[in-house]
Amino acid sequence: MAQERKEKENGLRYLESERQRHLAEKRLRLAMRSLEESSHREAELQKLLAPAFVQSDRIREEAVVEFRQSLEFKAFIKGALKSSVNMFGSALLDRGLLSREDLEGLDMNECILSRSRSYQCPFFNM
Repeated sequence: MAQERKEKENGLRYLESERQRHLAEKRLRLAMRSLEESSHREAELQKLLAPAFVQSDRIREEAVVEFRQSLEFKAFIKGALKSSVNMFGSALLDRGLLSREDLEGLDMNECILSRSRSYQCPFFNM
């Protein structure tokens, strides 16, 4: 009788372990299916987003090129302006219109820009 009860308990434990195993397998299959679906969704999203990433990269590259060109242009203009200011200062000195001391104290850039601002350049007030 004790042995029958023990066999019955073992049988119940076996059935319980089988039920737990089936439940674990079911959960594992569900998790694997969810993972696979997630991978498919991710691949679809990457396909949809790829053109946007390419366009974003292209726009960023174009913006960098434009920025570099604007810096190069500004540097060119600055160099040309400096050269012009130096030539203008030399011409004023050569013609005796200004002394070297007056020229050194004069901000030629401000004088040139004074027509578009309210800045008063001493040279133009002579």
